[in-house]
Amino acid sequence: MNDSSVQSPRWLVSRREVAPAVLAGLTVLAVLALLGGLVGAAGLAGCNRGGAKSKTDAVAPELVPVRVETLARRSYQRMGRAVATVHPWRQVSIRAEAPGRVLDIRHEVGDKVKKNVLLVRLDGSVAWRSYQATRLGIKQGKVGLRMAKINLDRMKRLRASGDVPQAQLDQAQNAYERAQTGVALAKAQTAQVGRQLGNYWVRAPFAGVLAKRPINVGDYVSPGSPVFTVVEMKRVKVVVGLDPTEGLLLKKGMSATVSVKTIRGILERSAKVHLVRPLADATTRRVEIELVVDNRDLLLKPGVVAQVEIPLAAPESRLLVPADAVVELLGRRYVYVVRGGTARRVEVKLGVSTADRVEILPLGGLPAKVGESLVIQGVQRLAPGAKVKIISSPSPSLSSMRSAAK
Repeated sequence: MNDSSVQSPRWLVSRREVAPAVLAGLTVLAVLALLGGLVGAAGLAGCNRGGAKSKTDAVAPELVPVRVETLARRSYQRMGRAVATVHPWRQVSIRAEAPGRVLDIRHEVGDKVKKNVLLVRLDGSVAWRSYQATRLGIKQGKVGLRMAKINLDRMKRLRASGDVPQAQLDQAQNAYERAQTGVALAKAQTAQVGRQLGNYWVRAPFAGVLAKRPINVGDYVSPGSPVFTVVEMKRVKVVVGLDPTEGLLLKKGMSATVSVKTIRGILERSAKVHLVRPLADATTRRVEIELVVDNRDLLLKPGVVAQVEIPLAAPESRLLVPADAVVELLGRRYVYVVRGGTARRVEVKLGVSTADRVEILPLGGLPAKVGESLVIQGVQRLAPGAKVKIISSPSPSLSSMRSAAK
């Protein structure tokens, strides 16, 4: 048998065929290993950069944006405050003094009138006839008086010549005196009826503004029936009740402020203490104070509600801060001041207060001092030792502060 005719074993053939494939596979694995090393190096570098960034954040924390104001002493004056009602200086209900039907109304509600101006005319025809009759009585009485005087003079001459007895002279004297009395009585009756006739013309008792008119032309009024209400408004008065501890400090002539809300804003007027009642009200236990306010422009209307402020003491200098600058924690009160770019919490106690500010008083430790920067906005985001960024805008909103923090 020839050697060439002998076939090689199958496993020898397989190795020869597989060798090139194995070499290709090893090449691919080497390339993958190289790429994996490069990726791992890149990842390690990324981790190193991340760690460096964390260290940087730990060194430079986020700044908290705040708004500050310079801590300063401000003028404070103790005030007595109360709500009161505006009253006219004078108010009178004009009533009819004579019976009659309303013939004429010369003015309307809201008119400004002067003293003694005619307001209403009533039907006084009956009174007029009585007045005319009394005047006629005066004329008749004067005629009788002249006749009695002539007769008396004649009797005096006859008595002097002895032609008549004394009794006739006495009768003439008595007749003359009765005539005198009759004339005087007729004049008195005429004056009385004349005054009554004037009651049919209703006039304003003082200068003011007409407020009410319950009658109309044609109405019949009796004595005592209301005709008009007139008020004096060039001056108005405000009656306010104060606590006795405050009322005892007031004296006549002291200044005050009266303010009324309107659709155009606050109408504020100066006032003076006109009267301090000596006794406290038995029901409210308050001392009533009467203020007088100049109201020549008639803008203050009687009946409206007013806020009253009365200084009770001389102005004082106090450390007043915005109420929003004070924070409360576990029953204690604190403010934050900026020292070296860091928020420092200072414990305080509160004193007097105004509408929007409160007095702070030191309570041990390192107190807040005049001239320091007091945090007035952004307080709720602070913690002791926090680094802050002062916002210079005059009135930053919370959203703008948050955006600034980002």
